[in-house]
Amino acid sequence: MDAKRRGGRVLFLARTQELAGQAAETFRTLWPGVTIGRYMENVKEPEAHVVCGSVQSAALHLDCFREDAFDYLIVDEAHHAAVDTYQKILAFFHPAFTLESV
Repeated sequence: MDAKRRGGRVLFLARTQELAGQAAETFRTLWPGVTIGRYMENVKEPEAHVVCGSVQSAALHLDCFREDAFDYLIVDEAHHAAVDTYQKILAFFHPAFTLESV
């Protein structure tokens, strides 16, 4: 709801495709007026207003994004943030706000 209130583009990243898919469904319910895309394995929808994807896919394809592409970054299970993949993502993107959930 905070991301919706702020109104900017959102990137939600999770450790698994299942969690990213669940987030996409939640965003569809809570924010029906915007496009919701996925970014994982064979599904790449980086232009959606809200992009829900796997950490692995995002880290492997950072060249498909601009560093300022998102206003709000949500990193699920941020206790994994010490892993190189997470560090690479957090160093690349420059959102106005980052939410790291545990």
